[in-house]
Amino acid sequence: MRKIYQLSFILLLWIGVSCGGDDDPTPSTVNNPPDTEKPKIQLLTPEENSTFLVINLIRFNTRLSDNVALGTLKASLVSSDGSRSEIMEPFIFTDAMNITDFTGSFYPREIAPGTYTLLLEVLDRQKNMAKDSVAITIHAPAINQAEFENAFKKNTFYYYLDWGWFGFDFINGVEFVKSQFTYGLLMMMSMDNYINKDQWEKFVKDFQFEKQTWASWDKDGNGMLDDIEFHQGIEQLGLFEKWDQNKDKLVNEKEFVRGIFKSWDRNRDDVLSREEYFEPFYTYLSLH
Repeated sequence: MRKIYQLSFILLLWIGVSCGGDDDPTPSTVNNPPDTEKPKIQLLTPEENSTFLVINLIRFNTRLSDNVALGTLKASLVSSDGSRSEIMEPFIFTDAMNITDFTGSFYPREIAPGTYTLLLEVLDRQKNMAKDSVAITIHAPAINQAEFENAFKKNTFYYYLDWGWFGFDFINGVEFVKSQFTYGLLMMMSMDNYINKDQWEKFVKDFQFEKQTWASWDKDGNGMLDDIEFHQGIEQLGLFEKWDQNKDKLVNEKEFVRGIFKSWDRNRDDVLSREEYFEPFYTYLSLH
């Protein structure tokens, strides 16, 4: 269920298209000269020479038009040696559309730090092509708590879910009362309220919950933790009380992010190295 939910969600996020023109079928070319006019493309964002953290959700926005009908949009990162990394599946305009704004996004998870050309290519239905591009840099420095807070706010799944559907009210940002707190953690691993032993073992290791045993959490011995068992396990850690720094019976966003930061800061130097944040971020906080 989680994979299906996330796939649908990412597709909705990646493809934000506002349309112009009409939905009539492509005009007949009988007795008309062949279309040799190139489409037009304008990459609106990001700006030239923008720099992104390796855990940033990188968004791009482009304006497309054609004299007849748009065909396909491709997006890739091109390295200095000319090699390409596709950052989304080619998007095919199935309707007869001649003008649109297109919004996409991607994580540079598989991209090595460095400077790249973000290249967008649009083809019309006669395969005429136009391109636009900007240079961007991806880096992976050590980050302090403030930088991690900024990354959390802009790039994690917490800011892209409809939390009202789950009964949460995040008017003041991501925050949890005690009864909701464990759900905020459980959703890092599962949207269907169950986690297996492998997920649990990785979780307690990554968050440094020492001296825990699977048997003490899996009360019914069925090899899975449901939301109640997970809640009881978190309760026995006293984690809500530890993360609620100001003791107001609410873990606000700053406290929640600080709790994650401190858990991942294995050498206690008040910064997260790439090795400390990269893999856990993509395991627990990214959109996929």
